[in-house]
Formats: sequence, structure tokens, C-alpha cells
Amino acid sequence: MKTRTQLENFLLVSGLLTAVFFNDAKAASIFPIATNSGFEVAIGAAFDGTNFLVGIEGDETNADTITAQLVSPTGALIGSRIKVGHTGGAPFIAFGGTNYLMVWQDDFAEPNDILTGQRVARNGALVGSSFTIASLSAGQEIWGLATGAGSFLVLYSSGGTDSSYPLYSQLISPLGSVSGATYVGTEGGKNSGINSVAFGGTNYLSVWDTGTAIRGRFISSAGSPAPADFLIHTKQQTVTNDAPVSVAFDGVHSRFLVVWHDQVGDGGTTPDLFGQLVGTNGSLVGATISVSVAPGGHYAPSIAFDGENYLVSWTDLFFTASANFRFRFFGPDGQLLGSEFSLATPPGATVPFLAPVFYGGNQFLTVADYDFSANGNVYGELIPKSTAPPRLDVAGPLGEAQFPLRLTGTPGINYTIQAVTNLGLTNWTMLVTNSPTNGTFNFTDTQATNAS
Repeated sequence: MKTRTQLENFLLVSGLLTAVFFNDAKAASIFPIATNSGFEVAIGAAFDGTNFLVGIEGDETNADTITAQLVSPTGALIGSRIKVGHTGGAPFIAFGGTNYLMVWQDDFAEPNDILTGQRVARNGALVGSSFTIASLSAGQEIWGLATGAGSFLVLYSSGGTDSSYPLYSQLISPLGSVSGATYVGTEGGKNSGINSVAFGGTNYLSVWDTGTAIRGRFISSAGSPAPADFLIHTKQQTVTNDAPVSVAFDGVHSRFLVVWHDQVGDGGTTPDLFGQLVGTNGSLVGATISVSVAPGGHYAPSIAFDGENYLVSWTDLFFTASANFRFRFFGPDGQLLGSEFSLATPPGATVPFLAPVFYGGNQFLTVADYDFSANGNVYGELIPKSTAPPRLDVAGPLGEAQFPLRLTGTPGINYTIQAVTNLGLTNWTMLVTNSPTNGTFNFTDTQATNAS
């Protein structure tokens, strides 16, 4: 390495791309979204092509107030908190091309929550009044919300027992009109997870855990369920509670990725995470994927697709002082990419709770919830897409023979730095392979001998 020009032509190679010094890679960054003195939690967000809208339960005065916050692609909060004048559970959000739709379990009819919706414009203004989506005789719990073919589809449970919760779907038009509820299937436990429905270009795929198996059922863009559901995976351990399932769609290869819990490792006492690719015809593509089977429990998976690869998030050691958010990229064929990674914990935050991921604007937004059992707080973290071009910078004095370098890229993706003494040669030497923790890693080329 002799000059900055040569440094800027260093070749960076990862398992996903080959690039020569780009300037637009960004390290993962963290910022507060809802950190008032009151309890706040978020599990839903969506991207409108310009900004994200994050749905939030709680504000500075009431732990159950339904609110939302616009967030820019740089992590800046846009405008003040949006309040819909209702209380209930954390809202799910989808963007339908013109407006957002927020859906939550409203508690105005306690003890039975009533599924309720509110349209929100891209500038944060409320569009029309809130409306009832489902008001069955028993309370409802939302499982997922997706958009496709010009409408929204919400998946939810209603009634049931501790071991059997009937699932229903409801189609919602862009104007907020609601079609009749349709029965989808029976789930084994009551926990809804992060998102259990995704649109696959023609039909929606809904997924759930019966306690002994992972099952799925297609729902047409008109809201009609397929004649029957189908088996995705038979579980090794029966779990009837706290077993959410998540699904996302790969619009390039026309496949869904489904991720779930199964108690296999640690003697079958703590949950591991597994996945399965599913075709748009319900066929299982490839073998079961081991998402995370390391010691300790892995909970609450969430999935997003960036146009090339999937990013899966989950919480390790859920509801313990050692809890930690974990992330990993997976290729469209289910192959592991790079390594698992965590992100920086914001100052003052203690126990991580949930960190669902959402894609938009060539990056992921992680809605990171902390301190759930105490004073809940919501932070955002931005992660570059899996194929974002990396950046290589000088990280120390140029006048020394062995000056340090800093690579900025996507956490979890392995990059290889190579060097050559003459750019006309082809025999590049591998210097280091590493993954940028929190978006960066530093490296000093100890082989450099020429300070000129």
C-alpha cells in the first residue's frame, strides 16, 4: 500500500459481491423512537418508498395508548407522535401504495379485545375514522398483516382454549371496507408472533403452530382460503404456548421462508429455530434449515427479504438478564450467509425483548424493544442490505508504514481484504477475512513496508 489512490482500489470480496471501494456503505446505527418515561413497545412497521411508519403501544402518559411515529431512512423522527385516540395492544402496520393501515386489538370492550383499524397518510395524517375489523363474540388477537393486489389481509385468532385457538382472516380494502371473516385453521397456542402471513404475488400464505406441527394455508387475493391447509413440518417437541411462527416472501424466486420454534437442543428443554422454504404451490423446497441451534433458548423470529437474501432476527434467552438480539442472513436457497451477529445496545437500555425486522430504502429497520418488564422503550437500528457495497477507509496516519484500515459494511457478512503491490498484477494476497461487528471492523496491514 503506497498511496490513498491504491488504497481506494483495494479489492473487497464477500460471499455476496465483489466491489472496488464504494462510498455509500453505512454502519448500523441506533436511535430512539419511543423512550418516554411511560411504558412503550412496538412490533409493527412498514416502508412507503420514502419513510417508515412504526406502530407503538404506549406514550408518555398511558401504557396502552395506540400511537405511531414516522421515521426517515436516516433514523430521524419526522413530526410528532401520531395518536389515534384509542387504547389497546401494539399495532401491526402495512403500506398499501397510497396509505398505511394500522391494526390493533382495541380494549374498548374489555375483557374482549376488538380488532380495529385506522388508515394513515404518508405524511402522518389520519385518513377517515377508525373502524372495526372483527367483533366476534370472543376477543381477538392479531397474528399478522400483509398487503397485496390492492388490498390488506389481517390474520387473527378469536376465542378458543389454552391449547386451541381458531384462526381467521379478514380482507380490508384501501378505503377501509371489511369483508366477512373466514376460518383459516386452529393453532396450538395463543401467542401471535411477529407476522404469520405474507403475500406471494398471487395468494397470501398464512402459517401457524398446532403444537405438534407447523401448518400453512393459502388465502386468495380476494380473501378466500384454499380448500385445505398443508403440513410444513412435524415438530419433535410439543409446545402449545409461546410458539410464534413468521413468514416472508422472496419475490425473485417465488418462495416463502417460514421460521418457527422447536425444542430440540439442550435435551429438548429450550427452543431452537428452524426454517423451511415453501413454493407458491405449497411444495416444500429443500430440507429443513437450522436457523439457530446454539445452546440457550431462541425465541420470537422475524423475517424480511431485501431483494436478494433474507434477514432473520430473534431474541436469545428471552425474558432473562442475559437476553440478546441476534440476526443472520440466509440466501434464497436457505444457505447460511456469514455469521450470526448482534447490534449495539443503546445507553441505558437493559433487557432486550423483541427486535422484528422490516425492509425498505435499501436497508432494514430493526424495531428494538427493551426493558419490557419494567419501563418499555423502543429504539430503531438500521442495517444495510446484504448486497450493499462496502467501504474501505484509512483509519490512522498515512505517514506510517503500517497504517490501519476500517471496513464499513453489513454486519454478519464476511468480507475479504486483498492487496497487491502493483495494480497491473493479478496475484492479489489475502490479508484478512472478517465480519463488521456493528457495521465496521478495523485492520492493520502488517505486511506493509513502504511509507511513501
